Amino acid sequence: MLVRSGKADEPFGQAMYQMSVVVDDVDMRITHVIRGADHISNTPKQVLLYRALDAEIPIFAHLPLILGRTVTPLQASWRY
Repeated sequence: MLVRSGKADEPFGQAMYQMSVVVDDVDMRITHVIRGADHISNTPKQVLLYRALDAEIPIFAHLPLILGRTVTPLQASWRY
């Protein structure tokens, strides 16, 4: 896991999400990324990281968020 030092009021050791997800996708040979529209702003940053790593850029698809009665995004609940 990649972590960074804190800045301002952030605690030390927050995960470097952008880098971590790109490295994981490259390692797992991910070809398609389907995620919520709330991640659209992450895509350009991640594309730059793919290019910096000289890795193939996956196809991205962003789906509208599903909102609950309170007009907030529904949270996934996984049970096995």
